[in-house]
Amino acid sequence: MISTNPLLGPQWEPLAKALALVIGKTASGVTFHFQPYLRRYDMSPHKSPYLQAIVDDNFFQLEIAGNLVVDPPLTDEEYKIMHFYGWSLPDASPDEYGSGASGNPNFVRYYNLETPIDEVVEFILTTLAGVFGAAEDDFWGFDNANCADEVAALNLLGRLKKTDGNPFGTIFALPGQHLELIEKTGSNQK
Repeated sequence: MISTNPLLGPQWEPLAKALALVIGKTASGVTFHFQPYLRRYDMSPHKSPYLQAIVDDNFFQLEIAGNLVVDPPLTDEEYKIMHFYGWSLPDASPDEYGSGASGNPNFVRYYNLETPIDEVVEFILTTLAGVFGAAEDDFWGFDNANCADEVAALNLLGRLKKTDGNPFGTIFALPGQHLELIEKTGSNQK
């Protein structure tokens, strides 16, 4: 449970509910994308880990970016923690992948379709906080404007104003964070 998770707590519940909504609506054959903007990675989508998931007829596959993307790269100890959490380690190192070798440079985790969404969401957020250093004052980007509109309609997260860096309003903050950047119109004014 998110609220009693020692790496998270009740302040993460709004993000958990938003992720559960979006993941729960992911149809078979459709890929879901979630882009954290983490301070550890200069709040950059080009350095922060991204998460993608796809639903198949038989399973739910999660992938989170490995050292091909994250900068600074994860340490050997953080790789061990990822494995301990239950992630399959990347099949290819950044060097191997960059030279045209086959294999996945990301961490992968498979779930049975009967797995409760709340369990999947807690696993995602625990990984982001416990390994990648996600914190309450980071930003959270959802797949596209339609997805972001659904998240905004929950009225749980603060939606950042549209800017050159957020042209479709897909980036959010946890309640009470970055109030100067949150749009003041619409259904969510947290």
